[in-house]
Amino acid sequence: MLNVPDSVALEAEAQTLGSLPDEQLIPRLAQLRILYKANPALFSPLTRHLLRCVSDRLRESQSARHRARALAVLSDVFGYTAFRPGQFEIIDAVMAGRDCVGVMPTGAGKSVTYQIPARLLGGVTLVVSPLISLMKDQVDQLQASGVAATFLNSILDVDTARSRLRGLHRNEFRLLYVAPERLMLDGWAENLRAWNVTCIAIDEAHCVSQWGHDFRPEYLQLSVLHERFPEVPRIALTATADPQTRSEIDKLMLYKQGDGTKAVTLADALAVLGDTSAIGIDDVDRHDLFRPFCGCRRTRSVDRAIASVAVGAVAMKNRLAASGEFTIDGERIRRRL
Repeated sequence: MLNVPDSVALEAEAQTLGSLPDEQLIPRLAQLRILYKANPALFSPLTRHLLRCVSDRLRESQSARHRARALAVLSDVFGYTAFRPGQFEIIDAVMAGRDCVGVMPTGAGKSVTYQIPARLLGGVTLVVSPLISLMKDQVDQLQASGVAATFLNSILDVDTARSRLRGLHRNEFRLLYVAPERLMLDGWAENLRAWNVTCIAIDEAHCVSQWGHDFRPEYLQLSVLHERFPEVPRIALTATADPQTRSEIDKLMLYKQGDGTKAVTLADALAVLGDTSAIGIDDVDRHDLFRPFCGCRRTRSVDRAIASVAVGAVAMKNRLAASGEFTIDGERIRRRL
């Protein structure tokens, strides 16, 4: 039978916890959280206050170490000396083992938020993405920077796919990009466990929204990742999330209880910069600020703007077609400009 301390003993312990080294403090705090959920009456107001102070100091010291290590990777691998707003907050959450939602505009550097933890956590970081063409682009760029990354999707021939699977079993890769439907195949859960997945990044998380034009039914099944790998931190990343979509992402994530999860938005990024005059949290909720919008006063101006966008779209289509990858997990796009 376990020896459960009384409230007096807990209060006395709370006063001395701060002197423990992190490797002893972290598991003890986890045990105390379990005890609190089972019997909160044992914890006096003073005990709760002391434990919160110890937890806050631990998080601050961990965050400082995470920042130093992450900045070193950012400089050595990516050639930058400072994070963009919002990036480190997501990295810090992952490094601390917490789930996190990142809502950041296109071009704000969402991919760095899982590429850096992939270098620091060990094991394999799994990136779930519906965009096959971007998988290849990101893997090519990472390999050019010396990062062991690969992807598995339906455009690969059998021999190449088998070679990459063998490489994963030999621990040759740190980043693996896959389409969501591949994760539902038989045997994949066992593979992921054998590959020691230490972080799961769900890109384009707005695809879970049944009300959105990018809805992908496979995203509704990704909650199984939490059920099978509850100990692995997950990031849901998107450039657009209105309140309805955020609610659906929350259901997808099935957050670990008490993990202090926080959505990092553009408004948060501005707050980090000390400038909240341009946009507020309410503005983010009321308006879809992350979708491109073009407004012109004259019809002729609209026609010119549409023509300009079409030229850019044709150039992108030609670029993708040239690489033989204008597909989404094997399904060729048939939309015409």
